[in-house]
Amino acid sequence: MHPNFGIFVDPINEFNQIFVPLANKMFAEIKQTNIPVVLSPDIQTFSGRKIIFGAHSNPIFWSKHSNKNDIFVNFEPVYVSSWAENNPVYCKLLQEHAVIDYSKRNIDHCGDVVVLPVPPQFHHFPKNNKKNEVLFVGNPTSHRKIKL
Repeated sequence: MHPNFGIFVDPINEFNQIFVPLANKMFAEIKQTNIPVVLSPDIQTFSGRKIIFGAHSNPIFWSKHSNKNDIFVNFEPVYVSSWAENNPVYCKLLQEHAVIDYSKRNIDHCGDVVVLPVPPQFHHFPKNNKKNEVLFVGNPTSHRKIKL
């Protein structure tokens, strides 16, 4: 039986590895439902529906290797006009595909979208005593500096 879904984390950008735990969790959850799914199949031979993480790093590749049935997982602030202006190919992909997104702010910039908020990006926690150190992985953009 051919897999219905293939989960891809674009390898071109080493920082896309931050998506691997979520991709693994999604793989496990889909597999539990007995829907045929594979993790990181060969893009050249895979014929099922793709779930793609990290396409912002390689949008030209994914515009050539995706079809209307594929799903993009977006963690980028496409609602920020300067970000969108600098990434038009990726934004077009989001407008033409189903999207799993982290923020309802991106809804107007995506096709068929489901929002799965990822805390703590848009959740406010009351003041508490610092108990743990945190390692942030990503580019320190002006938008992220404000949040951090």
